[in-house]
Amino acid sequence: MGTSRITAKKFATLCISSLLTLAVCAPTIATAKDKTVEEQYTVWKHGNFHRFVVDKAIDFKTYNKIILFPLNYSELTISPKAKTRMQRNWEDFAEKDMPSLTEKFAELANREFSKSKQFTPTSTGGKGVLVVEFKALEMLPRAYRDSSLGSVGSETIETVGTLHYQVALIDSATRKMVAMIEDDLPINLSKKRENNRYAHNRAWHRSFEYIIETFHENLVELAKVSPLKK
Repeated sequence: MGTSRITAKKFATLCISSLLTLAVCAPTIATAKDKTVEEQYTVWKHGNFHRFVVDKAIDFKTYNKIILFPLNYSELTISPKAKTRMQRNWEDFAEKDMPSLTEKFAELANREFSKSKQFTPTSTGGKGVLVVEFKALEMLPRAYRDSSLGSVGSETIETVGTLHYQVALIDSATRKMVAMIEDDLPINLSKKRENNRYAHNRAWHRSFEYIIETFHENLVELAKVSPLKK
């Protein structure tokens, strides 16, 4: 199966940048005896994400329950690549829009995993429980927000922007990071629509559904092929 090595420096950078509320990141860099980070972790190439870093020794079939943390946007920023006017338009996005989007994300995630035959949602940690946290890091907007817009817009859009995010997967019992994902999520509509609140909400809903379903599918596939070590 296809895997590739990731440098210790790069893995440490990824780990530090995705600190969890439970402060479990630091212990996860610790490796097995006589193992370097490069020897213990690899990039799984058969997933649908840009980078899927996995502990090669972990057998994901041993997990049968999952704790889904709320979407973390505590460090969300607006990309400096956006035009100045666009940045100003989006400067209060985290404060005003993310709370409701976080609720929608939780609703969709719980709905998706409630159908899972392998990873049952739970709120109790312990052996066989995988903790998952999605973390929104940077938003590159491509459509203006307007708090005065109701159901009528003045332009058509097909995309709202692109969200850069990470996903941390933690073993609940050992508090060890067993995998991490890093990628960009296009916040797109299926077709052009007027630029209004409905279009923005629809784009987020559609993109959230995609990322959650894809994550679930990839997790099931990873369980089939793990552990990845030779």
